[in-house]
Amino acid sequence: MEDKEYIKQYFITSIYLNSFLLMRGFKLNKTSKLDNRKIAFFYDDTEELHKSIQEYKNSEFPGFVTQYLKVKTIISSHE
Repeated sequence: MEDKEYIKQYFITSIYLNSFLLMRGFKLNKTSKLDNRKIAFFYDDTEELHKSIQEYKNSEFPGFVTQYLKVKTIISSHE
């Protein structure tokens, strides 16, 4: 029987970060519901994954999303 190399898993619950990683081509290994009822997306815990997460955090995208949600809330308040 062949031993398979154990690869540590890393999970993320952010919808936006998960979308960013999937857009970047990262393979989703599994999903699971956490005790706090959030859905966790599991990826191989690699240096490449952490570099992409840091890229996401350093980009303007998170700020854009925050402002988008504020604008959406303002629009909804007028409906």
